[in-house]
Amino acid sequence: MKMIDLYAKEYDPDETAVELYLAMPQAIFKGNNFIMTAKGDGMAGAGIQPGDYLVFSSGSTAKDGDIVSARIDGQLCCRRIFMTEDGRVRVHREDGGVTPDFVTDDCQVLGVLKYLIHHFGEDDEEG
Repeated sequence: MKMIDLYAKEYDPDETAVELYLAMPQAIFKGNNFIMTAKGDGMAGAGIQPGDYLVFSSGSTAKDGDIVSARIDGQLCCRRIFMTEDGRVRVHREDGGVTPDFVTDDCQVLGVLKYLIHHFGEDDEEG
């Protein structure tokens, strides 16, 4: 097992903020991967729940329909993206259609989702 840094929601590839340490199999961290914690229920339709750990590869090229970590219109988020014919990005939340898709020119992909580590139940406050 390898100790890795778990990055906070405000992950910046130039600055790391360690939230906690986890022992995880080294195979998950081949290449240039990083972890973020899921916040909110905007990707629940893809099986991503609040508190889940998302492992992204920053060395991968995002393809149509990939789930990515991205800075979109200045906000850091996890979304599914699609390319439009004119080269822009259509951003899709997996929230059952509650939030409509939108198209933007301002999308900086930080990584492509490779692994989802699901969080079951409440945290044990006593250890």
